[in-house]
Amino acid sequence: MTAGRQQQIEQLLLNLLPADGSTVGNAKLFEQLHAVSKAAGLRCGEQDFAAARQALVEAGVALKGK
Repeated sequence: MTAGRQQQIEQLLLNLLPADGSTVGNAKLFEQLHAVSKAAGLRCGEQDFAAARQALVEAGVALKGK
């Protein structure tokens, strides 16, 4: 995956996270990301989702749920 594409997917995923800090499950979040990435002309599979999620966690802008 190119760095630009990765950044686009990360931003789409970040935009889907609840602003109030509430939790959302991975399955629902992946479904939402798949839909918005498709609308944006990107193909986003489970590996793309996992990589974007991990990058956001490592950057400290998202937390893993329990």
